[in-house]
Amino acid sequence: MRATMNYSILTQVLTKEQIDQFERRYPAQAGVERGKKIIKTLFIVFGGIFVFFGLQSLLFALFTEPGIVVSSLFLFLFTAFFWGSAWYMGYSSKKQQQDSARIALFAEQNGLEYVRVFDNPNYTGMFFGLGHSRALSDVIVSRHSDVKYEIGNYTYTVGGGKHQHTYTIGYIRIATPRHLPQIVLDASSNNARIFGGNISNLPATFDKDQKMRLEGDFDKHFTLYAPKEYQQDALYIFTPDLMALMIDNTKAYDSELVDNQMFIYNSQVPFKLTDGLLLERLFKIVEAVGVKTDTQTDQYADARIGDRSRDEVAVGGKRLKRRLSVFAVIVFIFIIAGFFGPFILSFFE
Repeated sequence: MRATMNYSILTQVLTKEQIDQFERRYPAQAGVERGKKIIKTLFIVFGGIFVFFGLQSLLFALFTEPGIVVSSLFLFLFTAFFWGSAWYMGYSSKKQQQDSARIALFAEQNGLEYVRVFDNPNYTGMFFGLGHSRALSDVIVSRHSDVKYEIGNYTYTVGGGKHQHTYTIGYIRIATPRHLPQIVLDASSNNARIFGGNISNLPATFDKDQKMRLEGDFDKHFTLYAPKEYQQDALYIFTPDLMALMIDNTKAYDSELVDNQMFIYNSQVPFKLTDGLLLERLFKIVEAVGVKTDTQTDQYADARIGDRSRDEVAVGGKRLKRRLSVFAVIVFIFIIAGFFGPFILSFFE
């Protein structure tokens, strides 16, 4: 796969004709683009207003009250902010357009498909049910190789109003030949260290009795969770050679088997898919881990179903059991204490 990939387009400056062709073939969402243009226009208009009043104030200061020249300069600072923001929005938009067009051309030149934006993906991975305003972007898809996969970025928003925050993560999605129990591999390298404790970056906390200990160095790099009655099934899938491949290729990423797919998440930052070296590493993950996982799961059957011809998993294995995070409880207690502590103390004064 990697030997035949041509990465040269990822470093080229595209012509206006190439950009126009990209926009015709993969049109941007009208609402999003309209919103960006409105915000940019507002920044320009507000900047113009501050210039107008700034000039008036400056002229007034020069001819009548020299002491208020400083206040006039503040108006020009506001102008610089608004016009600078408008310029940055235009620059960022054009850069993103160039990057997306390069990724699309890369996909076309290498026999892959490209998806610019896809809203509300109906994926069952643990990250894909978070928040709202969910969307995939700059997705490279392979439907014709032995292993079906896609590589892209996923954006979602949590909260609302001034308290909302938007996250973007990189992901690889690999189709598996059979439905599998949910198995999660929490990479140690991307977890946080707080007060000597290891705080997982996963969006869910799983019951401790589902945690498995595996041979060799695997436990140093990953914590593996499998439904309690499916731990032998997990050992059937995660053979020593597959574990070795994951240590070599995905120890920086979290992974999940769920239903008939495997997800590999870069939950720290999105994938920069114009980076040829990174993209090559991601294809290597598909080649190594994806192909081996496909081989290991090709004959999998849940013994609890009792019929190998039925491609399904019993209810007890479909999803891991979750629990409330101790860290989340502590944070919640501190928040409650911050809100109600002063009122409680006031009764004792």
